[in-house]
Amino acid sequence: MPLASSGYNYFWLTYDVTASAKLGNYIDGGCDSLTVGAITYAPDTSNPTGNRKIYYCIPPTSTYPCYMYITNVVFDSINNTSGCSSTSYSDFSSKSTTTNQGEL
Repeated sequence: MPLASSGYNYFWLTYDVTASAKLGNYIDGGCDSLTVGAITYAPDTSNPTGNRKIYYCIPPTSTYPCYMYITNVVFDSINNTSGCSSTSYSDFSSKSTTTNQGEL
């Protein structure tokens, strides 16, 4: 059974990081082989260069000045204006509206 198509076939290497992993540490991985159907293949690159730092997703707006943020959302009866937040995130879950499909 051939791979998905002739030429290059791309696969992604994913990581399962345990909850006890320390922020700021690095993880690295490789792929020695993969099996498609009953055929085992050796990738051209089994240990790609680089690594990944373990960190929480904190956008650049977490410190001033703000680089990107949403300034206004208008949807049905909601018209909510906001600015740069020093905490990176704002909670507007108290805002709600009711609309019917196809009305807007």
